[in-house]
Amino acid sequence: MSFSTKTERYPWKNITVILKGRPVSGATNIEYNAETEIEPIFELGQDRPSPDRGSKKYSGTIELPENDYKALVNEAKRRRLKDVTCLELSIVITYVPANSANAAYTAINRLAGVKLTGESKSFQQGASPATISIPFVASRLETRI
Repeated sequence: MSFSTKTERYPWKNITVILKGRPVSGATNIEYNAETEIEPIFELGQDRPSPDRGSKKYSGTIELPENDYKALVNEAKRRRLKDVTCLELSIVITYVPANSANAAYTAINRLAGVKLTGESKSFQQGASPATISIPFVASRLETRI
């Protein structure tokens, strides 16, 4: 499964991102995907059986304005953690797909056990405030439709 707000399938006006229990009104993008490791298993003989499924991996990126990122930094300091990469978060994404025939249809995805892995700041002329792109990994993805 893959999700990106940069497609017309999920218009940004129909998406709500909740981080640390509060809606993040300034989030400008969120992308995440689920990946399953598949490995061949070798047995006796030259032919191998069908590949075996391994672990699932969840990763993505969220873009936040600098003030929302500073709130995460302050939360890490309040908890006496080294930095934001030590925080464990949940990210809840609710959205109404653009092509949904039912206006009451809302999809909910929850990324649990989210750990931020770094940061990348972006400054553009005429853009205010600065946008920070934060890659993350998650321990699981829960979907409810």
